[in-house]
Amino acid sequence: TGEVPDPSNPPSGCYFHPRCPYAKAICKEVYPDLRNVGTDQNPHLVACHFADSLELVGVNV
Repeated sequence: TGEVPDPSNPPSGCYFHPRCPYAKAICKEVYPDLRNVGTDQNPHLVACHFADSLELVGVNV
């Protein structure tokens, strides 16, 4: 959803917040840390403040 930001002038905070339907105020201010939400055998790295709380249908990790 939305337009990809200009790479020479990225938005503050999370780069996806302007086009993310789950974005909240923190997303505009703080870039999220990259972390593993998978397993050691099957890692799945994400950078989202809400990766643990969102239940996205069709997304398997």
